[in-house]
Amino acid sequence: MADDENNAISLKEFFESTPPGTWVMVSEPVKAARSSGAYPELVDVELELYCDNERCNGIRVFRLTSSHTLRPKTWDDEFVIYRCKNCGAKQKRFAISAILLEDLKTANMFKYGEVPFFGPPTPKTVSDLLGKHREYYFKGRSAENQGMGIAAFAYYRRVIDGLKNDLFDKIIQVCKVLNVSPELIDELTTAKAETQFTKAMDSIKHGIPQALLISGREPAEASICSQCCPVNA
Repeated sequence: MADDENNAISLKEFFESTPPGTWVMVSEPVKAARSSGAYPELVDVELELYCDNERCNGIRVFRLTSSHTLRPKTWDDEFVIYRCKNCGAKQKRFAISAILLEDLKTANMFKYGEVPFFGPPTPKTVSDLLGKHREYYFKGRSAENQGMGIAAFAYYRRVIDGLKNDLFDKIIQVCKVLNVSPELIDELTTAKAETQFTKAMDSIKHGIPQALLISGREPAEASICSQCCPVNA
C-alpha cells in the first residue's frame, strides 16, 4: 500500500500510466459532494488513450461514462469505464480499489487490471499476422506489463515456435533477394523442418547475412531478448 502523500500523482496519471498491480497515492481524486451527507464522487477527468477503432487508430480523448463515489476510510472496489469521444464505440475498462483519506484530498488507490491491456498498443497488422498465436502473445504482453518477465518469456517462446515456418519463409525470401549462396538456402530449408525455432536457428546462424542481424544478434535471439531486456532493433 502506498503511503507517501508527497509523491502523490494525479488521477489522470493513475489511469493512463500506472501498470496493474500497483499501489499509488492519488491527489485530488474526488470532487465536492452534490448534497449534504452525500459521498464525494470520482473526478470525471478526461484521458488520452489509444483507440483502435477504424475511425480513430490513434490517441484520442476518452470520457468517463458513469459516476463513482469514494468514502473516507472505507475501501471501495469499482469498475470504471471510459468511452472514446471521437468514435463513441470503443471503451476502456479499469478495475480499481480506493480508500479516500480523511482530508478528502488524497486517496490510496490500487489498479487490479484494465481492458484493453496496459502498455503500448499492438498494431492491427501485427495482431493479424499472429493469427491463432495471438492469445499467447497477449498473455505474454500482460505478464510483461506486470513485471513477470519469466512468464512473458514462456508465452513469447510459444509464439515464436508457432510462427517458425512463416519466419523461415520470410528469411529465405530475403536471402534470395540478397543473392546468398544456394548452400545457405538449402540449410535454411532443412532447418525449417526442425521442431524448435531456436534449434533451427542454431544450425544455420553461422551463415546468416549481416543484413538480417538485429543489433548484432541473429533474429531468434534478438526477438527473445527484446522482450526481456532493452535491445536497439
